[in-house]
Amino acid sequence: MFTTSEINPGSGQPLLIDAKAVARLLGRCERSIWRDDLAGRIPRPVVIGGSKRWSLKELRRWVAAGCLPRAAWESHRSQPRNSKTS
Repeated sequence: MFTTSEINPGSGQPLLIDAKAVARLLGRCERSIWRDDLAGRIPRPVVIGGSKRWSLKELRRWVAAGCLPRAAWESHRSQPRNSKTS
């Protein structure tokens, strides 16, 4: 098994976090995270086996973008970052 530092060198942080860690990160209770997930208010988690995990990197970007609802976030995320209009 890999350690966190081998997978995400130098950061000491996991790539994926569970609902309890998401709740701590966002200052909310775990139950609220599950409700937000079902309602589409937070980024979509990945499912590994029977567990849901969230990307720490994606959650940080989502917060920086203003905590958009999932549909808006997915649309925002799929846009090119440095697009210039002529």
